[in-house]
Amino acid sequence: MMQYNIVFCAICAAAFLPSAPAMAATEEGFYGHVRFGLHLPQDPKTTIETDLYDTDTVFYGDDYINGKLNRDSSIEIAGGLGYDIGMIRGEITASYTKSDIKTGTFTARNGAPLTNDEILTACTYIADCTSTDNGFKAAFEDTSIRTFAAMASAWLDIETSLPVEPYVGGGIGFASNRLHYYDGKDSKTTFRWELGAGIAGAISPGIMATLDYRFSGSDGWKYYQDPGYEDASVDIGSLKAHTIAIGLRTYF
Repeated sequence: MMQYNIVFCAICAAAFLPSAPAMAATEEGFYGHVRFGLHLPQDPKTTIETDLYDTDTVFYGDDYINGKLNRDSSIEIAGGLGYDIGMIRGEITASYTKSDIKTGTFTARNGAPLTNDEILTACTYIADCTSTDNGFKAAFEDTSIRTFAAMASAWLDIETSLPVEPYVGGGIGFASNRLHYYDGKDSKTTFRWELGAGIAGAISPGIMATLDYRFSGSDGWKYYQDPGYEDASVDIGSLKAHTIAIGLRTYF
């Protein structure tokens, strides 16, 4: 399904960008921009600290179960303002994504590979649990990570004789990451960065269509389902993602 989404985005972009006879316009000054694209998140490393099994003969108190949260692909919507001085552009951008988490895959206990007995015990205590080749997969109900990000970035436009103008750049900012799960939620605002490259072409005076790729990441966080009970926590690692997006840039 993911391959079909990427191919669909590429076809849309090919139709969206200008045809070969048109030349990329050189614009300067303030502009607004919007982007709409496919968000392809990486699965963050996750550690669950628990003493739920402290009466069992396999799991004990203060155990750390290591694995990953399996995040689904989603849509990213972004927009903001920028200023173009010729070869260099500066932008302020806000974006939003929501990635559903339907399962988590866990393969280690306290850093060591899970044994067959440990996998069997985990699936005895955890609802909707299935064993895998080297661990177990747990299903999550109504769970997602929603991210609102604000970024300041700089982009270098590269002049060519082609009908489109390539650009590269990156930025820094913050991300407000909110974890929603079946009976609660937790959030954390963390540092965020991004790197990217793309192409832009004029489709009418003062309006450019864009196609770009960005790789971004933000710091993870630890949360407690019961804030007053610190022996059971979930430590979510850094949230990284690839994004392929089409957009419009309109000069004022």
